[in-house]
Amino acid sequence: MALPEIARLSRLPAARLRALADRLRALDVNRASIAPFASHGEQLLDRLRGPVRTYYLRKQGSALCFALRMFVFMDPVARLEAQTALGSAELLADLLDAGLLVERAGGVVCPFYLNVVEDTYVFCDDLSKLGEAVMGAGATTASLIQAAWPAAPVASVLDLGCGAGTAALLLKARASRAAGVDINPRAIALSQLNRELNALEHVDFACGDLFGPVADETFELIVSQPPFVSKPDAEPGSTFLHGGARGDELTLRLLGELPARLTPGGRAVLLVDWPRYDAVPPLARVRAALAGAACDVLLLVSQPKNIDEYVAFYAAGTHAELGRGYADAVHAHLAHLERLGVDQLRSVFIVLRATSNEPWSHVVEMRASSDSKLTGVQLERLIRAQDLLAGPEPDLLSAKLVIPADTRFAQADDGQVRIELDPSRVVGAITCNRGAAALLHAVHDGACVADAAQALMAELKLPAAERPRVIAGVRDALAQGLLELPFAV
Repeated sequence: MALPEIARLSRLPAARLRALADRLRALDVNRASIAPFASHGEQLLDRLRGPVRTYYLRKQGSALCFALRMFVFMDPVARLEAQTALGSAELLADLLDAGLLVERAGGVVCPFYLNVVEDTYVFCDDLSKLGEAVMGAGATTASLIQAAWPAAPVASVLDLGCGAGTAALLLKARASRAAGVDINPRAIALSQLNRELNALEHVDFACGDLFGPVADETFELIVSQPPFVSKPDAEPGSTFLHGGARGDELTLRLLGELPARLTPGGRAVLLVDWPRYDAVPPLARVRAALAGAACDVLLLVSQPKNIDEYVAFYAAGTHAELGRGYADAVHAHLAHLERLGVDQLRSVFIVLRATSNEPWSHVVEMRASSDSKLTGVQLERLIRAQDLLAGPEPDLLSAKLVIPADTRFAQADDGQVRIELDPSRVVGAITCNRGAAALLHAVHDGACVADAAQALMAELKLPAAERPRVIAGVRDALAQGLLELPFAV
């Protein structure tokens, strides 16, 4: 089935879009009202969930449920039910005229998905249609926004490869100005519609390749989830999905252009799936793509993904019938990765910061836990730790460091100490000896690192020659996330 047309969407005046948003909010179309219905069939494949959810929705006769069926779950309702949901025959007629609603044999339905993120409404496409389909607020988009969320307000933010504009629209809450760029004209049309729907000002969208439309501008924050799925030769290309034959080609080109678009001290946060196809580690490949640009680099690397499951997931998204076409797609994609030598895939947050100092680099292996979600506050802590480690020694010695909140220490069977950070942290459990654990507590209780080191050495009767080793232990703990600078959220 073809993607719904967008040409008529421009017929909708901003006032009518805002009337729609007002009506949806009046009905409480939000995450809380969606959740009870979305909870049905959570463990099923996407295409199997629909009938289960609409069964329970159809048992309700409220205007809210009519609206949820039309806009969120793509389940047609009778024309009178649509009018009841919208509260106005005139608004219904306007939405039908513009194509934001369509009338079919089964009733009235929105041909676009409506995502609800916080208090923001985002219309996007059904991604199973591929091609020029426009991505909305998926799980990975939410992860990117959560990680990039600025600890303090910024002047400007760019959503590169903006899709339906989700990141630009949400991050506008922390920025004086937001912009979005996408190579797909359809994405820009939906982004502009979503901007008007949410009544946001100082948010601009432009169509073009990577930084082309903003080549004369710089930004304090750049976020991007570029297409990163590998594309077998015989598979039809998709704008939002494929990043090249390996999957990382577009990301590498983006990294080459990105530093020039950052303000001094500006930050970029990218989320990609990174393929391993040779002996070059991700950090070296990122540094090569940056071609000597003065940027600090922080990589947060997930545990390896199951390649078989990864390929099956994407093939299922394009072959809903799960028949012969699905099997052929799985076989072709696995053979393609094998030919390229891709033997591992990991999700990677790539964080860059423009600097006038000697750039530093750091890699964090993230814990294997779905509970661990990178937040902007956690990212800020990691960056501040690396700044301290890269700075002059006196700055480290005079710093006040603390053990992260809710960290637990447990005696292991072999006499070692197991240190477990709060599950929300990206770093998992670490085992150390009792001396290292004592050092952490001494630093936490001390007024500064220098005082803590002196007190611990006196307590353990260590000679002055051991001081460099004690300070090195503090450095290791800070790099691993077992110590951090106090940071008020």
